[in-house]
Amino acid sequence: MTCSERRVDDVVILALRGRFVLGAGFRLRPRVVELLDKGERQIALDMAGVTYMDSTSVGDVVMSWKEATDTDAILRLFGLGERLAQLFSFHHLNEILEPFVDEAAAIASFEAS
Repeated sequence: MTCSERRVDDVVILALRGRFVLGAGFRLRPRVVELLDKGERQIALDMAGVTYMDSTSVGDVVMSWKEATDTDAILRLFGLGERLAQLFSFHHLNEILEPFVDEAAAIASFEAS
């Protein structure tokens, strides 16, 4: 699992790649907390490169979203493939996490907030 970071205007985009599983050497929540501690308030997760997620990693995304909302920040997801979209829908996470189709839609959602 890898995570690269870039910025588009006031939005920090974390691009996740590979198998997002326990033991993959990457935990999302600590990275999100670090960004929040630095004052970032708009974070988008690019999930297009995620090939698989286990339940622990789904929990990591949910806890990252909770950390963001608890600090009046916004965390968005975009680029979920069909398999991940089904996973999020099955667990009704799409109702709270609002996944977006692509980067442009996710960034526009921050402007509308």
